[in-house]
Amino acid sequence: MGFGNRFGQREFGREIAEDQVEPLAWASYRRGLKLTSGKYLQAVEDMHRFARKISHWYHEGGYDLLLTPTMRIPPVATGSFQSTNEEPMRWLDPTHSFVVFTRVQNMTGQPAMSVPLFWNEDNIPIGVQFAGRFGGEGTFFRLAAQLERAFPWKDRRPTIYT
Repeated sequence: MGFGNRFGQREFGREIAEDQVEPLAWASYRRGLKLTSGKYLQAVEDMHRFARKISHWYHEGGYDLLLTPTMRIPPVATGSFQSTNEEPMRWLDPTHSFVVFTRVQNMTGQPAMSVPLFWNEDNIPIGVQFAGRFGGEGTFFRLAAQLERAFPWKDRRPTIYT
């Protein structure tokens, strides 16, 4: 019995079975069973080391913010990344191409914000991401207020929404 089933037994009074969860959750659980504690701890250490390098880059370089796109490509139709029983990890590769610019902040925990500053010809908002120094959240609040005044988006709606 793996950790997930020990957790299920403790929390729900029974083991968790494959037919009780989505295919992606089960595939992730099965994949996790192959992960050793040493590999897990190495991954955590690698992420912490990377976060320190990012922090050093901001502070030593004197940078307050880094400007990037939010996503690499415009949004796609709902269901494009749908997992199936046959291919539960099908969503993984296309999702990675979407989150290429936000992955660093998700790994390091550094503050970031995405704002819809541009709209494409299909009236779809195109996000712009600002990432910044650890502990620099105040900069984002001030910047967001200034950007909202300069490029109001509160009342804009994509055509598909209206």
